[in-house]
Amino acid sequence: MQFRRWATTVLREYLIKGFAMNDARLKDPQGVDCFDELLARIRDIRASEKRFYQKVKEVFSASSVDYDPKAPVAQTFFKTIQNKLLPRP
Repeated sequence: MQFRRWATTVLREYLIKGFAMNDARLKDPQGVDCFDELLARIRDIRASEKRFYQKVKEVFSASSVDYDPKAPVAQTFFKTIQNKLLPRP
């Protein structure tokens, strides 16, 4: 019965968020250390977001005949896209 409750909780988290983490295991320095692997995977995901943002910039500049990077409309567009794609420090 306990296993079913635990499994249901983990599966629900996975279905909603797209991932599930064992926080206690990650915090435990005595166990298997997967922290570096997790950090590398997160960096890889963020790098792909940066590539996607670069492609958006290329499409925007190629499709706009009168593209001016200093125009307020272009700056607002890129700020909006950047806020949605790139993590803040």
